[in-house]
Amino acid sequence: MLPLAGSIRGKLIEVREVSIHGDRYLDLIVQRPEQEGTAQATKLRAPIHAIKGGEGALTPGVVLICSLLMGQVTGVDVEHRT
Repeated sequence: MLPLAGSIRGKLIEVREVSIHGDRYLDLIVQRPEQEGTAQATKLRAPIHAIKGGEGALTPGVVLICSLLMGQVTGVDVEHRT
């Protein structure tokens, strides 16, 4: 379960673009540290404007820090590449 407020860290597994009524989002499939070694992953939907460095910075294998407020993604930052 995602926190109501705060941030989560995870390794990016996959990115999928989604358009909802003309607004662009990215579905980020991330594997959080407690999910490593399993087939589990977490899906986050992030608005394009929340991605620091632009969507080109999001390639599988990077470690992300995702900020959340009221369960919604408010910011995505690349921590480092693995």
